[in-house]
Amino acid sequence: MTVQITRRARAALLAATAVTAVAALAACSSSSSTSAGATGSAAGGTSAASASGGTYTFWDPYPQYNASSAWWKLVASCGTQAGVTIKHTGVTITRSKIDGAVGPNDASMDGVVIQDTTIDCHCPSTSNNSTPIAIYGYDFTLTRVNLFDAGHGIGPEGNNVIQDSYVHDLGGNTSAHKDGIYVGNGTNVTIKHNNIECNDGSAGGCTSAIGLLSDFGTITNFTIDNNLLNTNGSYCFYGGGGPSKPYQPNHIAFTNNHFGRKDHPQCGAYGPVTYFDSSASGNVWSGNVWDDTGATVPPEN
Repeated sequence: MTVQITRRARAALLAATAVTAVAALAACSSSSSTSAGATGSAAGGTSAASASGGTYTFWDPYPQYNASSAWWKLVASCGTQAGVTIKHTGVTITRSKIDGAVGPNDASMDGVVIQDTTIDCHCPSTSNNSTPIAIYGYDFTLTRVNLFDAGHGIGPEGNNVIQDSYVHDLGGNTSAHKDGIYVGNGTNVTIKHNNIECNDGSAGGCTSAIGLLSDFGTITNFTIDNNLLNTNGSYCFYGGGGPSKPYQPNHIAFTNNHFGRKDHPQCGAYGPVTYFDSSASGNVWSGNVWDDTGATVPPEN
């Protein structure tokens, strides 16, 4: 299902949908007459449920909640009463403006797709220990998104696609570490054809445009292709967190990317790339060039 939300209609639509969903579920949970053979829909859902059970597809107006939340447990209990399995489906948000961060952080977003949309996080770093992030978690897709005014821009953790998007104007001019795309752990991520910049001002807190920093776990099965990278931070691309980190990235395909000199003549203060291990299992480095000259940029090792 695709929901096209204008700035005026967005709040009203979500509120109306939420009321519909809550009312339907409340009726389900309180009704003693619901039979296992009932069929129907709630909040845009459709069902082929029958007396023999089945799957009820439910358009979920609260994609920010995961399976451990009270909301999911309520939905599941309704399905149990009806003798069916509830399947949540995410939402596509298009041609909209999102003011604020997109949550939940560090959790599944259940396939939410955000496209042709502006995300103005209003969440810059406000201290040397503060790095808010605009969108962070699993199972989301960003396509043609204009994202700005955050600490970190995007934090993919697994099953993510980031494509044809512009990440810029990050920071808050503090020394807290910041990245256009920050990865502490994750798998099955595509980052393709984006313009990614981390320039947070004279305090120089940016680490990279894209940082695969291995802070929390292994980073594997990433495709990073045909992006333009710029930063006033240390390096435009961190291919790993370095030998001091307990986890080392593998199966990283870094191809056809362009290193820019918009913020620094070396792309980053110390160069274009660091800690990309060409000898690691499945790692590929190919076709990466300086944006202005087309000259080849080699990996660090």
